Amino acid sequence: MSAAVVEPDPRPDPAPDDLRFAVPATDPGLDGPPPLPPGHEVAPGYSVVQHLRRGEDFDTYDAWSAVHHCHTVAKVLRPDLVGDVRTRRELLREAKLLRALRHPYIVRLLDLVDERGPNPVMVLESLPGGTLSDALDSYGRFPETALAHLGQQLGAALRYLHEHGRVHCDVKPSNIVVSAGVTRVIDLALARAPGPAPAEVGSARYMAPEQILGGIVTPATDVWAVGVVLHEAATGVRPFPDGVADPEQTGSHSLSRTDSTHPRAELGRLYPQLLKGAPRLRSRRRLPVRVASVLDGCLLTDPGSRPTLAEVHAALDTLL
Repeated sequence: MSAAVVEPDPRPDPAPDDLRFAVPATDPGLDGPPPLPPGHEVAPGYSVVQHLRRGEDFDTYDAWSAVHHCHTVAKVLRPDLVGDVRTRRELLREAKLLRALRHPYIVRLLDLVDERGPNPVMVLESLPGGTLSDALDSYGRFPETALAHLGQQLGAALRYLHEHGRVHCDVKPSNIVVSAGVTRVIDLALARAPGPAPAEVGSARYMAPEQILGGIVTPATDVWAVGVVLHEAATGVRPFPDGVADPEQTGSHSLSRTDSTHPRAELGRLYPQLLKGAPRLRSRRRLPVRVASVLDGCLLTDPGSRPTLAEVHAALDTLL
């Protein structure tokens, strides 16, 4: 990638709450090769403002777009994975899914650069505000009206995704951006068609039992995660304690589907939700009975017994 000289920037500094998905600036202790420095082009017409995050497979950048004349978020393969067939395929799969989606509560794809090359670049809109994780850390539990808007908008995005034949499989506060009462879902990297799925692919705190065990994922799998998220937003605490596993780990393939026959107690050390049900919501907050009952139902072990997202939406109307 060629360097680009950045002329003095007449734009004002971004507001303090404009956090570009609310991820931290580059950690000097990052593993692997250094990311691109400010001023370099991550793709033609997209100049790096700052490196935002390094994941297991991808780097994300705040990039100024000479095409759109605004900040964008550029997601690319890590330098040490450029040319890796699997990682490239995953990036393209997410980009092509986002290209087919148009919903006010799902992040928009702006561009896909070098789609046929070894290092494609997925360019997303840059969202103001911070993640739900930040909001929960800062403010604790949500007021009833804000809880209703969060749940209904999150549910609307996921219902739209399900109608397009995909289950998100990684719904969690750090994948939800909130700003001025508007909820946006980001990171569809693990989205897949309903059906059999590898074991333990997702985020430990928010995975449904069938997702942990390598069973069949369906829209009800996302309903479980919505139930965890809304329980946390309603009470300020998660319904399940942290297990031994890294709580934010995603994309883990440490257990194959055949490994899911391990003793339940062994898996329970990693995933407490396999051993014990969630506490009743009304034991932690006195919400209306109908709302609490439906949100408790989201966390039932049997996917077929969970409410639909339409039923969650209707129950949350009680709070409005």
